[in-house]
Amino acid sequence: MDLEWQQTIMLLNQLYMTTLAVNGVKVVQNLRCGSPDTIACLNCVPDGVMCATSTLGCADTESELDLSFAEKLFATRPGKLLLYGKHDPIMEHQSDVAGVPYKVYPDVHTLYKRQPRI
Repeated sequence: MDLEWQQTIMLLNQLYMTTLAVNGVKVVQNLRCGSPDTIACLNCVPDGVMCATSTLGCADTESELDLSFAEKLFATRPGKLLLYGKHDPIMEHQSDVAGVPYKVYPDVHTLYKRQPRI
C-alpha cells in the first residue's frame, strides 16, 4: 500500500479515536501499523496510555537486533501493553527492557488447541 495512504488512514483513525476519548469513551491505542515508515504517526500518542498489539499474521521476531517493536514502544511510551496472539519472547523481553508492563492474551486458535478433545 502506498506510504502516503497508510499515513492518512492512521491519522484519520487517530482523529476519530480522539473524538471518542473527548466524549468519554475509553480507548486503547493500537500499535500495529503498515510500513516501518508509518511509526512516526505514533509520535502524537500521549505518554502513558494503554496500547495493544497483535502478533497474528506477523512473522516471528527472529533476533534481539530487530528493534521495530521496541521503536513503537519508545514512540508511544505506553503505560500498559496488551499483547494478543502467538507467544513472542523477544517482544516480551523488549517490553521488559523498556519498562512497559504487559499482559499476554492467547489467540482463539491457541485456546482451542488447549481444550481437551472429547
